Amino acid sequence: MNNPVFLAALGRATDREIAEVFGLKTAAVSYQRKVRGIPSFRRSAKGEPVEALLGQGLSDSEISRRTGVDRAAVRRRREARGVGNVHADTAQARAGAVLACKAANPTASIRAIAEEVGLSKSRVAKILSECR
Repeated sequence: MNNPVFLAALGRATDREIAEVFGLKTAAVSYQRKVRGIPSFRRSAKGEPVEALLGQGLSDSEISRRTGVDRAAVRRRREARGVGNVHADTAQARAGAVLACKAANPTASIRAIAEEVGLSKSRVAKILSECR
């Protein structure tokens, strides 16, 4: 099957879900996905799929924390999909965002800063402690 919508869905939803949408057997979808070397899609234990977070500037550790999927499994999924790892520039930019948020509101709690910049409370605390 060469339908571009079908091909784009492979690995981004379960084979069963894709089969239902396109009126195919699950085995046919699995075969098409495997022939193209596309890893199967898996939902995480916490409901937020790893694939949805890949490529958004989050570290494997942060994706692991948010989804409940082992960090090594996150790395394997990222590499299988050709998504690059978080670069030092991104980590520095996030640290800069934490420091800017703290400078703008010196009385802000670690929790408030973490929510503002999209990092874990422990990561924000570590960034702040490294800058003292």
